Amino acid sequence: MPKNIVTLYIDDTSLRLMVSEGRTIREWLESPLEPGLVQKNVVMNEAEVTARLQQLFKRQKLATGKITVGVSGLQCLSRPIFFPQLPREMLDEAVKREAKRVLPVPPEQLHISWQTIPAPEGKAGVFLVAIPRRTVDSLLKALHGAGLKPYFLDVKPMPLTRVVSEATAVIVDVQTAEFD
Repeated sequence: MPKNIVTLYIDDTSLRLMVSEGRTIREWLESPLEPGLVQKNVVMNEAEVTARLQQLFKRQKLATGKITVGVSGLQCLSRPIFFPQLPREMLDEAVKREAKRVLPVPPEQLHISWQTIPAPEGKAGVFLVAIPRRTVDSLLKALHGAGLKPYFLDVKPMPLTRVVSEATAVIVDVQTAEFD
């Protein structure tokens, strides 16, 4: 029997909480946020957002253990990168150098993650995702302040792509203050 997965998404206008069991949604809750608490997906008022998170989890009687956290893709950068075939131990350094070359923001201002993807014969491919440090760091501070333990951080467009069974598709998630 699948266990409950608690997912939290915070944007400029609300806290959204979903509890699912396998592919079944058991609970869905949206709690509005006052303007200015979060701006452009950066937590501006850590104390108030932390308090709101504590209230939300207490009111719903949810454990604050492992939670999945969604991050808006609006300010994220992503791209596939292909290299000549490289030994696995050289790939990390190659990705760092290529990120520095191709991303429009200095890597020091970003959290960068990547994973290998299928590539043509003789090539190595990776899919790179870069998220502004300010966005992630402010969010993690508020979560930890609320006693929450994020164990998985997902950029919102990624799980949206996993629910489509088509090989090629366009998915647009339109929200009140943003879109992915």
